[in-house]
Amino acid sequence: MSNDAMQEYFKAIAEQEDEGGAGGGDFFRVGKYKATLKKAEARKGYKGFSLIFSFRIDQALKTGADEPNVVGSTAKVIFKTNDSGKKGTMAKINSQRLVRAFFNLPEKTPAAKLLETLTLLTHANQPGRGMAIECEAYSTTTEAGKQIVACSFSHDPSAMDPAEIQRRRAELDTGK
Repeated sequence: MSNDAMQEYFKAIAEQEDEGGAGGGDFFRVGKYKATLKKAEARKGYKGFSLIFSFRIDQALKTGADEPNVVGSTAKVIFKTNDSGKKGTMAKINSQRLVRAFFNLPEKTPAAKLLETLTLLTHANQPGRGMAIECEAYSTTTEAGKQIVACSFSHDPSAMDPAEIQRRRAELDTGK
């Protein structure tokens, strides 16, 4: 993807007004998690742009009837930001929420800062690899009546600790 196209894509995400609500991230099972970022990427496919975040599950707590993701497994969150209407709007908003949670940014973070942060996270050298995040995945029903698993991400205080990031990167490199 060209740098100009990626910047326009990130700009659209960064400037989306947060209208509340939930959605996105249906690859986590219902539960509470601590997870490590394995990879963040922006991808252009035949259906448009997507932001894809892959996580290693570090801790999992059962909160529903089904078992949560297994510790050590990978869970992905895919935001299809080119979707039209509410789906595309929620994908952009949830992308913002995830980025704000990683860096403990305030809700009203300026679009320019979100743009800069998205560009950094998805860079080819993966500077966010090894950052930690907390996630609560819960079951909800969409306005259309579809049952989904949505994710609410929150800041993990160890996310920004350079020594912890290096430790987690080393674990990811060795497959632990």
